[in-house]
This record gives sequence, C-alpha cells and structure tokens, in this order.
Amino acid sequence: MSCFCKPVEVLKNYGILPEQITDIVITHHHHDHIEAIEAYTNAVIHIQKDEYILGKKYISDAFQVKIFESMVTLEDGIEVKKIGGHSEGSCIVTCQCNDREYIFCGDECYVKDCFVRQIPTGASCNSEISRQFIREYAMERYEPLLFHDPEILKGKTGYMIIMG
Repeated sequence: MSCFCKPVEVLKNYGILPEQITDIVITHHHHDHIEAIEAYTNAVIHIQKDEYILGKKYISDAFQVKIFESMVTLEDGIEVKKIGGHSEGSCIVTCQCNDREYIFCGDECYVKDCFVRQIPTGASCNSEISRQFIREYAMERYEPLLFHDPEILKGKTGYMIIMG
C-alpha cells in the first residue's frame, strides 16, 4: 500500500485549486519531481538550466519557463539555489519564515539520518558536493524539509511543518 497522494489532491485538502498556483520550482528533472506539472497551467516554471535540458520533455510549450544558472530570488526571503550534488543542476529552496530558515532539500538529502551521520545521499552525481551540502545545512539554524522523509510520506506536509 502506498501513502502517496498526488500534489493536486494535497492542495485540494487545503482548499487550493491547481489554477491558483502561480509558480512552481523544479528542484531537478527526475520524474517524481516534475511530471505532475501539467495540472498547473497558470504557473510559471522555475528551473535550473541543466535540469531544463534533461526535463523539458515534461514541460509543455504552453508554460512560461524561467531558466536560471545558479540562483534565483522568487520573493523576499525565498531563494532557489543550485547545489548539483544529486543531479547536475539539482536545487534547493530556502525560505525565511517566522525567524527560521527552512530548506526544501529536493533530493540533495533523503532522510535526517544523513544529516546526523554527515553522509551524502546514495544517489549523488557528485558525492563531494553532497557532503558539502550536508555539512552546511546540518547546522542548527536550518530546518531541512526532506522530500523523501518517512514522516512526510506518512502524510505530514512541509506546509504543516512550517505553518503548524
């Protein structure tokens, strides 16, 4: 049995319709992080250059796409940064909220144990960059949100963690 819920279903639980989504950040080109975007026809897609080359098959020409090289600021306090440990242009999203800095890790780190033990994710294109990421973002001032964390997969979303 799978605990997976489609992103459209999760948003619906919060009263948010797909057409209300204005921006989508693609952390990397792997199907489980990109293939659901077809439901968000009003959204601007933000994607790192190397990831766009590999993931453009999932992105319809109808979308407005903003491609960046190493970093982009979406709003005051929200930045997308290329890390490049998991895949060539894989990214994280940093978000300042309520005196905390949340890190949406994409797949730069899968589980908290990697932060605790200071070991890179097994699926890295560059394990040294992965180690650097883990060393930097394991610091207490950061709150990492891990996309494959078993606690989140049981139904606790990043939104619930940040907003309570």
